Amino acid sequence: MTDNENWTKIIFGRDYTDFIKTWLHRSKRQRKYVDEADRFICLWIAFNAWLKQHYGEEWKDTELLFGGIRKKGNDTKKTDGLAGSTEFNTIFDELQSNDKRYNILLDQLKNEGKICDMRYPDDDSKAEQFLGDFKTFIKVVYQIRCNLFHGRKNPDDKDTPDYRLIILAYKLLLPFFEEILKSIHIEVE
Repeated sequence: MTDNENWTKIIFGRDYTDFIKTWLHRSKRQRKYVDEADRFICLWIAFNAWLKQHYGEEWKDTELLFGGIRKKGNDTKKTDGLAGSTEFNTIFDELQSNDKRYNILLDQLKNEGKICDMRYPDDDSKAEQFLGDFKTFIKVVYQIRCNLFHGRKNPDDKDTPDYRLIILAYKLLLPFFEEILKSIHIEVE
């Protein structure tokens, strides 16, 4: 168990490993049980649980992903979040460099252009676009997640660009997350 895992158990009294494995397993079930939107939702729940375990419960999702600062009295806590992590950036870079199928999917994501924030569909300045780097990868996948989770992507309409984005986000997040779990010695099926 890493120091961070020990700290998490001591401070919060929780071990997320079984929770993470359960949702990751659910995300891999065969099509007869769930569709790709269901798999992406399950995957995101497992991924979010890992983020909470790794960085701590006190951070909001955006802070877990992109960093933040918390002040409480005289204490200040800071996190660079996932996107600011050299370790996880390296995992992404290795996938990008060594996996041709992953690169094909990243090219597809890049070719999708800007992914709008459905809360502001007419505000192009709030749209995210994958530019080939880790931070924009995380931003785009998170935007797809937000649009789906907050009711702006219809998972039943399988012939839309929205559904194509959900599938793409799933196919890109899954191997990245599995590599993270391998790096911290959590076995995945």
